Amino acid sequence: MKLSTPLSLLLSALCMEGAVSFAPAPQNAITRQTLTSLPMALDDAMKSRLEGIRRSFQALTERLGDPDVISDSNLLRKVMKDRSQSEEVVMAYEEYAQLDVELEGAQELF
Repeated sequence: MKLSTPLSLLLSALCMEGAVSFAPAPQNAITRQTLTSLPMALDDAMKSRLEGIRRSFQALTERLGDPDVISDSNLLRKVMKDRSQSEEVVMAYEEYAQLDVELEGAQELF
């Protein structure tokens, strides 16, 4: 099989190093055509809510460095509790946002 595109050459080099292996795509595999036609998983309203949660998380993180918060153990505990309640959501949203950016970049290649 003759490989001519830069992407094919890169994939061929990775295969030779054992980093990637190729197998025929399963019949139910998502193709490039169906991938680009999939709707986004989050609508604008949900993204807006998640952005608000992320901003609140960042504000709580900044408050942890505030001398007034550090000196008041009850306030510190409350800020830490509030922050920890939203941390998992924020981390998942940031991962989603990064993957969304990568998807847009990949779609531009095709």
